[in-house]
Amino acid sequence: MAGIAATALAVTLFLPWYQKSVVVRGQEGLAQQNLSALGVFTFVEAAVLLVAAGVLFLLWARMQGKAFHLPGGDGFVISLAGGWAMALLVWRLFDKPDVSGAGATVGIQWGIFFAM
Repeated sequence: MAGIAATALAVTLFLPWYQKSVVVRGQEGLAQQNLSALGVFTFVEAAVLLVAAGVLFLLWARMQGKAFHLPGGDGFVISLAGGWAMALLVWRLFDKPDVSGAGATVGIQWGIFFAM
């Protein structure tokens, strides 16, 4: 289950997380563009990707029979990784990426909620 969740978290980085709206000069209306997490890649998205990769590596290492000690055990470490990823995603809800353009705004899309 942890492997499926980590893989799904990595895949959600390709989904639309944000919607950029820009005022188009000379026309009435807005130009809108969906942005994925990889399209606005910062340290937050890198950390989320690293969490998913770390969990997958842990599971792979255990599957190979490699023995190493983790404080609290594997389940505790995977739970901490999930909590850290969730904290990063909540942070990203409020700290939206900067975009350029006249009157540009950024809104939240459905992909970030799938990541959560």
